[in-house]
Amino acid sequence: MSFKEAKEKVMEFKHRNEARLEAQHDELLHSSKPDIRARAISAMMKYEQSSAEIEKLLKDHNPKVRQMAIRYYFKHSDTKDHELIEPLLDDLVDIVVIEAIYTCFWLSKDDDEARFLLRFLDHKSPSIRLATLKTASEYIDSEQMIDLTKDPDKKVAEMANMILVKRSSDKNDLMKIVEGEYKMDLKKIALDKLRLNQPKYAKEWLESLINSPEYSATQRTKLVSLIDDYPLEISEGIINNQVERVKDEAIVPRVILRYVKNNKDAPNRVFTTLRGYLEHKNPAMRVAAIKGFSKLNEASGSLEVREYIFDPDEKVRAAAVNALAKMLDFHLAEHIPELIKDHSWHVRIAVVKAVGRMKIEDFYDLVVDIVCKKREDERVWKEAIKVAAKLKLGEVVYSLQEVMKDDHEEFSILNNTADALLSISPEAVLEILDTPQEKTA
Repeated sequence: MSFKEAKEKVMEFKHRNEARLEAQHDELLHSSKPDIRARAISAMMKYEQSSAEIEKLLKDHNPKVRQMAIRYYFKHSDTKDHELIEPLLDDLVDIVVIEAIYTCFWLSKDDDEARFLLRFLDHKSPSIRLATLKTASEYIDSEQMIDLTKDPDKKVAEMANMILVKRSSDKNDLMKIVEGEYKMDLKKIALDKLRLNQPKYAKEWLESLINSPEYSATQRTKLVSLIDDYPLEISEGIINNQVERVKDEAIVPRVILRYVKNNKDAPNRVFTTLRGYLEHKNPAMRVAAIKGFSKLNEASGSLEVREYIFDPDEKVRAAAVNALAKMLDFHLAEHIPELIKDHSWHVRIAVVKAVGRMKIEDFYDLVVDIVCKKREDERVWKEAIKVAAKLKLGEVVYSLQEVMKDDHEEFSILNNTADALLSISPEAVLEILDTPQEKTA
């Protein structure tokens, strides 16, 4: 019996599972409960399934179901379906009309069909005007866009302003936005455009805005993505200043790995900085420091991280386990019996991954035990199956075969289990998937 034969059997098994799942979803489309019908459509989109029933649901009495049915056509249709969706542009419920606008624009065969949607810029509903503006902005000329900046609805006006900024190439206009009382989203767009022809100005204002206490953490973090677009000699200064001096709790976790990379030639400097963050009261900062040490990958860094496998915060503990495993610090093995009992599934998953990454044979039985217990914690169990497959642990074969026999098991679990069993033992796959006729032959 060859691996190729076993792989073909697994593919057939997956096709049968998919057909069964599609039949289940098709049946749910007939449910008397609208939320179940809507979820069934969502599931069919996820698994790229089809059903003639979905066209009927475009006329469902429940607006959420109509919305989901339109969304299905947005994801799994072509221009010929435009005529199915177009009548729903006149629906009485906003969410349905909005979904129809998105989908009709996507399915439009030509510019005339797309421009036809601009009539909704005059709709009484602000939500529908906003959806039209977002969807068909390329067909709106500057004069009309300027009019939309005066829309009575704040969100519509802000979106029109944002589109105008994206279109602008006038440095003076862009500078006015950076320096004026505008939303951070607009400032970000203006700075990004100014970066190309006014790099010094853009860099100074970017750093000023990121460091400004006038803006919330959410507003400041919107600017972080711009740093990566600058040359190293500029971005390095901004990041070093943040990590070593400003120490903004909203920014540092987002730039710490870049900081370590930028300063790879100064490991002592990085080490000192990261060690300081390990004692920070904010768990997110401790996690950032631990990830930094993992990136630095210095033996002395693992010594610093070790004690944090027992940190009060579960995400810090998990990060520490992951980091020590990545750094191949086998001191971690001493604590695995205790850590696998941690109340946090984040930590338990990290431990299972560590056994697989570090190939700690003394704890292969632990992985086997988790797989065989199955539902004690499904998240940890799924990870244990992956690790068992990676390590080719034959002791889990029977348990995986039992999972594959369960027709009521979840679709993704059946498929992942089949893949794991194929990796461990192609013979075990053929044993369970071969028909009696094939075995006799």
